[in-house]
Amino acid sequence: MDISSIEAEIKKTLSEIEEAKTAIKKLKVERNILRTKLGELIVKRRELISEHKQLIEKIKLLRNKKKNILSQVKEIKERRNEAYKKLKAAIAELNNVKKELQKYSKALKIPVAELRKKIQQLEWKQQTSILTLKQEKELIEQIAKLEEALGQAIKAKELKNTLTELRAKLIKEKIEIKTIKENLEQLYGKLSKVRSEIELLSQEAKIIGDEISRLNKEIDEIRSMLNKINENLVNNVKKLSELRKKYNELNEMERKAEIKQILEKKRRDIERKVSSRRRLRLDELRILLGEVEENDKAK
Repeated sequence: MDISSIEAEIKKTLSEIEEAKTAIKKLKVERNILRTKLGELIVKRRELISEHKQLIEKIKLLRNKKKNILSQVKEIKERRNEAYKKLKAAIAELNNVKKELQKYSKALKIPVAELRKKIQQLEWKQQTSILTLKQEKELIEQIAKLEEALGQAIKAKELKNTLTELRAKLIKEKIEIKTIKENLEQLYGKLSKVRSEIELLSQEAKIIGDEISRLNKEIDEIRSMLNKINENLVNNVKKLSELRKKYNELNEMERKAEIKQILEKKRRDIERKVSSRRRLRLDELRILLGEVEENDKAK
């Protein structure tokens, strides 16, 4: 290869070296930009993951709260059902007492104390007076009638007291049922609020979860791009090393070609000197005999 060809190849190689260096510089800039972006995305993802975990923990606590409320609702419903059973039984018993009391409606007007006093008087008379058989029989019959009336009056008053107690019991059961209903309404209000909070937090958690998934995808894409850039960098660095090696080899070839050209010119000059029968120096003789190579000349 002549010197002009070597010089052309050197020029081409230098151009390729510059291109490789520019490509490496560009790839490093791109890599730094992507690394910075990757770091920002990882920090953002870490923050979102932490926020997502907090939301899940809140949802978990709210679900436990909802579970407790539902347990209370179940318990209160059982109490309500029991109260309704007691109310129904009290109403039935009240109606039965009312029906029975109707049979003794007249007996309610009988003065119990006066009856007892009258019976005591008659019994005393029976015990202290001298009576004929007929008078004693009439007195006994009279006492028996009064005792029967007294029994009916006492029964009527007992039924009336029972009726009063049942009415009080009925009022108590109604108040209990009203209290239970109020408690249920309060629990249903709490339950509705907790469910709304769970729904709201679940939606927020889903949005953050979707964002985390999007960031994961973007992070994977950037890492893939960085892998390709690193691969290109390795290839370009290798190419640059080869080009520099080639450049050094071409420079060496150019140096040797220039020395060879100088030696050939000197050899022609010496040959002309020989033809003119002029005396040669030792170094000229060595050049003429081919004992001087390019490396020797370089030295």
